[in-house]
Amino acid sequence: MSDLNHDTLPTDTDFAVAAIKSTRKDTKNLPAKAVWQIQFDADKVDVQTFKPKDFVPTLDHQGTQWLHFVGIHDGATLERVLQPFQIHPLVIEDILNNKHLPKIEAYSDFLFFVGQALMYHKQRLVVDQICMIVGKNYVLTFQTRPLGIFSLVRENLQANHGALRSKGADFLAYTLIDCLVDDYFAVLGQFEGKVEEVDKILFEPKQDKILQRIHSLKHETTRFRHALLPLRESLNQIVRGDFNTFNAETRLFARDAYDHTVHLIESLDSAREMVSNMTDLYLSFQSHHLNIQIRLLTVITIMMMPLTLIAGIYGMNFDNMPELHWKYGYFIILGVMALISSAMCWIFYKKGWL
Repeated sequence: MSDLNHDTLPTDTDFAVAAIKSTRKDTKNLPAKAVWQIQFDADKVDVQTFKPKDFVPTLDHQGTQWLHFVGIHDGATLERVLQPFQIHPLVIEDILNNKHLPKIEAYSDFLFFVGQALMYHKQRLVVDQICMIVGKNYVLTFQTRPLGIFSLVRENLQANHGALRSKGADFLAYTLIDCLVDDYFAVLGQFEGKVEEVDKILFEPKQDKILQRIHSLKHETTRFRHALLPLRESLNQIVRGDFNTFNAETRLFARDAYDHTVHLIESLDSAREMVSNMTDLYLSFQSHHLNIQIRLLTVITIMMMPLTLIAGIYGMNFDNMPELHWKYGYFIILGVMALISSAMCWIFYKKGWL
């Protein structure tokens, strides 16, 4: 391993990028459109991948079934793959419309959950909608593109890590929501890194786009809040026991995810307050800098006024001005001007204006 010098030490943003990579799996080799079928019970797990056009849905299985749909934007295809589950048309419409705020709704045989996944792409905050349907022994998840957020859950099922196999569909749904919450910590870390970067250059000269960056950060805090506040309320409904789909044991685990969401919102509010203060600090700094420049110009103007007065008097060219005929008059006037300038410089320096 090569030695690190001060120029190559990782910054706060580097650590944030590493954090988000640890919560998501690489999506380069994942298909843009696919249906992942994971069927499992306490003893075994079966994972298969299908193209949407080749997938034949069925409820004939043992244990718990998790269907993960990626990149399906066609209403007819979605209705076909969901036909055995008797999903309400309004739910299908919400899945196809990717501009919903997070929410949770109860239907007769299932729960419908909508969440938002955030990530930075080329320094720009991107929002992806994640939908979930939770039934008695099945969980259906929907993403517009591969994100890698739930890959770790699938790997844990295959490796039989934890007690996920022995739990029901409600615990799987909680686990997936918890993955989404954990992903927020990584993205929020990136956001806080950006805030710290702006804070470090706030008082540096020649930062013409600093206000634009601060405005961008304010916009990002709004997107974070639109994702987190409804998510907190959805988790609160689960913890309160508003839905029979989640049993008492799962609700205890959901309380932990709820606490994490509260912590995320508190951290976001702190960063949001810091961003708001940045605007006031930057404008105050610019105003102070302008006042210093105006004061300097004022001092120069005041210093020039008596010199201009003397030059004006002896520039009138009256015949009866004895000083004009002195042999050393020119040098005496220059000396007087220099003396006045020096005296005024000393006075202004003592007052702290120079």
